[in-house]
Amino acid sequence: FLEPLFSDSEIKKELETCRIFTYPSLAEKGETFGLSVLEAMSCGCVPIVSKLGCFKDFVEEGETGHFFDHENGCAVKSLTEVLVETLKTEGIKSNLVSSRCIEKAKEYEIGKVSQKYLDDFSRLISSRSY
Repeated sequence: FLEPLFSDSEIKKELETCRIFTYPSLAEKGETFGLSVLEAMSCGCVPIVSKLGCFKDFVEEGETGHFFDHENGCAVKSLTEVLVETLKTEGIKSNLVSSRCIEKAKEYEIGKVSQKYLDDFSRLISSRSY
């Protein structure tokens, strides 16, 4: 195990050396948005994540990552199977999936997300009757 990294540049440097990013959360309620997964995707890492709702906005099975079943009573087995399968096919389709991950992560850049908020606020204000 490596010591924790706290610097943005150190984390980015480490993620850029990885091909797969596994985030096996079991937090059915109270999970964060999934920022660490998006950060990894922005560096080209293919994520393997639990089938939690917070990941479904940006991880699409086989396109921008993989899910494992964390609810079937055999979460470790499910994660192992998905990880092994991903490693087996990693050389075959990883560049394509990795590229898709980078593109998907770009949709969550601050400027794009900020504009979406502003657009939503505009729609709310314009639809409000005074």
